[in-house]
Amino acid sequence: MSKRRKVPSAAVNDDASTQFEELVAQLATLQSISNDDFPTDEQMDRFFGLIVPVQQAALELEQSKAKAAGLSLSQAEFRALSIKVFVGAAGNAAREVWGATIGELIDGRKPQ
Repeated sequence: MSKRRKVPSAAVNDDASTQFEELVAQLATLQSISNDDFPTDEQMDRFFGLIVPVQQAALELEQSKAKAAGLSLSQAEFRALSIKVFVGAAGNAAREVWGATIGELIDGRKPQ
C-alpha cells in the first residue's frame, strides 16, 4: 500500500494567489468609480485590460491549488472555469457602475 504524501496548503503558488488578489482588488477599485455619463476612454481601457489578466491569474491559481491537492487538470480547469464565469460577470458590473452594458458602451463609442 503506497502512502500518498499530503502537500501542505503552503505549496499553493503564493505568487499566483497574490497576483489574483491584486488584480481583483484593482478591478473592484475601478468598478467603484462612477460617472454621470459613459466612462472615460482611460477607465474603459483599464476595465477591459484587467479582465483577461484576472482570468489568467485565476487559472494559474486554480492549477497551483490542483497540483498541491493532487487533483487532475480537468478538475482544475473546471474550477477555473467557475472563476472565469464569475470574473466575466464583472462585465455586467459595468451596467451598475456606468448604467450601460459592455456592448452598449462599445456601441456608444462608435463614430456617428
